[in-house]
Amino acid sequence: MDQVTEVQQEIKFCINCKHFKNDKYSLSKCNRPMGISLVYGTEQFKDSSAAAERTYDHTGCGTQAKYFELKEEV
Repeated sequence: MDQVTEVQQEIKFCINCKHFKNDKYSLSKCNRPMGISLVYGTEQFKDSSAAAERTYDHTGCGTQAKYFELKEEV
């Protein structure tokens, strides 16, 4: 295994996360759950830029990918 492949396996990339949404009409988004709406009783989702979410270490996923969940293989 080469050095680049080892680093790629250690880093949690948004594209491999089940919360990552990307389509041809929008930017790459983080769609992680944020709890239940106290108004409507429905589940709320983050729906923010994936790039921005990875820069917010205190309020977002951050550089450590604290909300990362591996995408299920289809």
